Parts: sequence; C-alpha cells; structure tokens
Amino acid sequence: MAGEAGDLTLPPLDEHEFTKRLPVWTALAQLFLDTEHAPAIRDGMARDIAASAYDIEAIDEILKSEVAPMFGGNLLSVAGAWELWGEDQIAAITRRELLESGGLSLTQRATGKLAMRMIRGDWKGLRQRVLAQRS
Repeated sequence: MAGEAGDLTLPPLDEHEFTKRLPVWTALAQLFLDTEHAPAIRDGMARDIAASAYDIEAIDEILKSEVAPMFGGNLLSVAGAWELWGEDQIAAITRRELLESGGLSLTQRATGKLAMRMIRGDWKGLRQRVLAQRS
C-alpha cells in the first residue's frame, strides 16, 4: 500500500497528503529521466524538496516506496523519456498509480529497487543539496 514501506510509515495518502507530496514526487521523478541534469536544475530539485514539510528520512522513503516504483521503469526503457516531467504529468501518473489502481504492483516494486541502484549516486548528491539548503 502506498505510504507504508520499510521502517518508516508515511501518512496515509488522501487528497491533502497527495497535494503535499506532489512537489516532492515531481522533483524526485526527475532522477529517473535518461539525461544528465544541469546544476541549475539540480538546485531547483533540491530547493523544491527542501521546501517540503518532510524530514529527510520521509523523503528517502517516498523516493524508495513511491517514486522509484512509478518512474524507475523509464531508466530501463530503450525509448525512455529524457525531458523534465511537469507537475501535471506527475499528478496524473501518481493519481492513477497510487490512488485509482489500488496500489503499486510487484513488478513496479521490483523495478523500483533496480532503479534505485541506478540512481544511487545522483540521489546521494541531491540529498546532500537538500540537507545543505535546510541548514
């Protein structure tokens, strides 16, 4: 179920929480594009994540349990997207995958784990930027 994974339980995904998570999902989803981001884009991603109400452990969990399973398949696709996803696109995808379909599939979860390995270095750098902006 969305919102529960690993050692951390995220708040249940209702409309309020959906709106609260959307900027975080949007920023984190960019990690799964088949492109190298310019420093200005990375700074914007970090700024959007740092502005959220979530602590870094919750952001780690959102990335692993929600974003990677939904968007990680893009890295494994021969014709994956490489242009930045807009918030409207992220909202439509997450609404469909997390609210309307009954949750993420086992295939999506497995793909998410593989994709997390692929973005480990990018996430480490972005995570450091988020923490720096919060201090």
